[in-house]
Amino acid sequence: MKWHHFGFYVSDLERSLAFYQKHFGFQKIQALTFRNEKIYFLEKGEVMIELIYRKGEVLRYSQNHICFKVDKLIIHGMSLLPIEGPILLDNGWKTAFFEGPDGEVIELIEQKGS
Repeated sequence: MKWHHFGFYVSDLERSLAFYQKHFGFQKIQALTFRNEKIYFLEKGEVMIELIYRKGEVLRYSQNHICFKVDKLIIHGMSLLPIEGPILLDNGWKTAFFEGPDGEVIELIEQKGS
């Protein structure tokens, strides 16, 4: 079994698409409508995320987050400011958390030796 994608609801598809393209280099690979939802699938390399918009839906945020593994965690020079971190974990990994346009939490992690 392989991981396929992480999906989450957004309040504005175009704003979220622009955010993930600008800050993380994702590209929209598919747009579709399913029942009363508009959906964009975005991809970068082997990572895929699904942005879901449902008109009139009240978004409910949780502690869920999406995490991207990066070669080097560089905070300075990013156009995003972390909401937490960078943090050096006991196992040598470095991590930082950022907020997406709808309050979704995005973690970037650098794993030494992985």
